[in-house]
Amino acid sequence: MESVEFRGEPGDLRRFAGQVLKRTVSIEALSPFEHRMRWDAHGNAGSSSATSLRSGVKLSITKLSWDRPWAFQFRDAATPLKFLLGRGPGPQLTPANGPMFVLGEGMLQVRSSGRAHSTTCEFQGGAECQQLALEIEPERLRELLGAPALPAVLEALLAGTTENGMHEQPAVPAVFRLFEEVLHADGRGISRQLFLEAKGLELLAVLIDELSLVSQAMLPLGQRDLERLECARRLLLERIDAPPSLPELARHVGLNEVKLKTGFRLLFGTSAFAYLRGQRMELARRLLVQRGLSVTEVALRVGYANPSKFASAFRKHFGFPPSALR
Repeated sequence: MESVEFRGEPGDLRRFAGQVLKRTVSIEALSPFEHRMRWDAHGNAGSSSATSLRSGVKLSITKLSWDRPWAFQFRDAATPLKFLLGRGPGPQLTPANGPMFVLGEGMLQVRSSGRAHSTTCEFQGGAECQQLALEIEPERLRELLGAPALPAVLEALLAGTTENGMHEQPAVPAVFRLFEEVLHADGRGISRQLFLEAKGLELLAVLIDELSLVSQAMLPLGQRDLERLECARRLLLERIDAPPSLPELARHVGLNEVKLKTGFRLLFGTSAFAYLRGQRMELARRLLVQRGLSVTEVALRVGYANPSKFASAFRKHFGFPPSALR
């Protein structure tokens, strides 16, 4: 496993190629503002581009496909505000200063970090994904918005009061429409720079609108909201072996997805599916100890069709494998 500092600028693209890919990769200048590299290394292929927009936004696009597991370490630079979008099963990231999280899977993630730190990046075999990132200084974003303050979600991130220095929520269809347009932009030179400038700002505007809605959903919960959130919690426990998706759960209890996601975290101190994972692991531990079931039987009872994935999740949760309780 190699270590590399990767920020998306041309020099860092070369270091990524030399230290992680172990080969020289040509870096194409699409314009004075945009650079791109492509690679194909032992079954892992991809491309990355980095663009500096005149508005002060840094835009990066990455496309990846891999046939085998792949892991490396990189030094994540200090980032005032970074908006991340991903489609497909992205990598699992484990920062040295925080818990593991997964990029991609149709989520919008916003991160803020005041200092550089080491992160382990792990890809499972046989998949592909696309990722887009927007990075901007908070003060510049306030200037663009003409507002003295950002949405409460972003202000909480910047103040360091958000858990793990990250906010996560499902991305709406409008976001992925713009994601597609940026991902497949085929202009060159000046026209391409103008297109990316316009689409980057439009995407940023849509994201700010969505985060503003989340800020409104973070207002104090009413009694009816509390009852619906408790109903959601009970439903997750009742269907622990085959839980509903977030949209299904929201429809069932009569809340929108944003209200469900933010309200559940406010009321129970964690996300709905982090809560579900914890309850699955606790049930699995009890079944292993009290009923003498095999690891495979327990995995199926708590909703894991693959015993190996169950064993991995169990080890991450408790720090020892399920076989230790047999």
